[in-house]
Amino acid sequence: MTSANPVINFSSAAVLAMGGGCINPLKAMNPGLVYDISPEEYRRYLLSREGELKYLALMEENIEGEKLLGMDLNLPNFSLVLDKASEYIFNRTLTNVGCPKCTYKAEIRLHGRTFRRFGEEVQEGFPGYINISVEPDVLNFSNIEERKCFKVIVRSSRALKDQLVLAHATLIWREQKEDNGITVSSPVVILSTNLWEKRPGNIGVPRKRQAEQEIGATPKKEKQIKLGRG
Repeated sequence: MTSANPVINFSSAAVLAMGGGCINPLKAMNPGLVYDISPEEYRRYLLSREGELKYLALMEENIEGEKLLGMDLNLPNFSLVLDKASEYIFNRTLTNVGCPKCTYKAEIRLHGRTFRRFGEEVQEGFPGYINISVEPDVLNFSNIEERKCFKVIVRSSRALKDQLVLAHATLIWREQKEDNGITVSSPVVILSTNLWEKRPGNIGVPRKRQAEQEIGATPKKEKQIKLGRG
């Protein structure tokens, strides 16, 4: 995903119709940075999904320990269902698989969209009441396989519960080189609760951690769950 080419113009369709893009084999061979995930992280993520506990127990997996919310799973994309004016944080870790010594700077690219309404073409910009930032926005690597953590912070100054909102942006980590610097791209998708609930099937709103205190605060550990075997 981070090295793929978009298959269609961003302005001509909603992001949910695009997919991850068209694979670029040459760029995929040298991605620069990767979002690595361990089996343990997937196990902790499944702990946060109540319907998966019985499955983990049947597979004789450990069902104790700290849970990992879906928004903190180290995936190369960021999606959030907003229901009220607030601030939310995604935690991510990048691993350097490119040059031993390199520097990457973050860029947030906001996308509007073009659609037809009553037979007329309408252009819609990115919502001005939503702000996306990255902390830190510069990552310095000195070794291969070195890992660096960062946060993507989404702030909304307006409640979106009763609106139909689909906003799309791209996080780009750009290598600071004069020529042929690597770019590592990830989509950022923000939906209102009202739009999410119109999806097919009875899908609940994904759990998310609200940044009610200072940015960077350590999330509270959730209660451990033990599942007996019947």
